[in-house]
Amino acid sequence: MNTIASILDDNDEVITDSQDIANSLAKYFYEKSLNNTNNMAEQPDVIGHDTNILNRPYTMQELNSALLSMKNTAGGPDNIPMIFLKHLYEETKTKLLELYNVIWTSH
Repeated sequence: MNTIASILDDNDEVITDSQDIANSLAKYFYEKSLNNTNNMAEQPDVIGHDTNILNRPYTMQELNSALLSMKNTAGGPDNIPMIFLKHLYEETKTKLLELYNVIWTSH
């Protein structure tokens, strides 16, 4: 089973207690969801429209935008640090985008 052994809080202090980790993550995602609701008005209305736009492959612009919006924090379950992904060569980034699109279109 995968578990999170520790995380950094807002003050860059290490949290190791599992309940404190859960509370910190809940707070983080709650605050992120509040910030995202402000952007909902900017999202296009897809009801009654062609929803294929939701299933189209990702573009390099979308990948770059996503990478730029991420903090340089520790990697996820794959242990790949975000800063590593942000500094990929363009050729490697293209291969990564191709991989993401294979995953996206095959599930």
